[in-house]
Amino acid sequence: MAGEAEVRRRHREAVCEAVGGWPEPLDWLDQTYSWIGHLATPEESVRAAENFLAFVERWDVTGESSAPHCIHGVGTKPSGCCKAVTDFQKAPCHVGGGVEADHPSLWRTRDRGRVLVTQPYRNDVPELRAWAARHGLRLDLRPGEGWHHPERCPLVEISRDRDG
Repeated sequence: MAGEAEVRRRHREAVCEAVGGWPEPLDWLDQTYSWIGHLATPEESVRAAENFLAFVERWDVTGESSAPHCIHGVGTKPSGCCKAVTDFQKAPCHVGGGVEADHPSLWRTRDRGRVLVTQPYRNDVPELRAWAARHGLRLDLRPGEGWHHPERCPLVEISRDRDG
């Protein structure tokens, strides 16, 4: 059985061959998720890489944001609700605040602010849609375009104004 380093090497080689090298955005993804090698096959890693690079291109992403994964991270005015709770993950402004949201991350774009991403294990996200609508945010659901588990997790993009 191959060790972790060998699995990562094989997956990385497959990605490099498929996308023509290792562009910088894949380093951002690896720092965020340590994703190379966690998927079952090199082909899944290739699909995840292609999905992430398509997301980076679609949004003109410049890197991951250090802002909280909440409505304030995508540019709405702070209301203090983050500070009103002891567990930030349960704050009503947080993408996980009582709403199912797996694998959240927040990304900076060149000229459209930030986009909040979650990759739940289901394509039906009515609670998340309601949460976004309640906060005046746009939600785009993209089945098959996630990078956490491309076959099982859709990509959910939450933003102030996608057309910026």
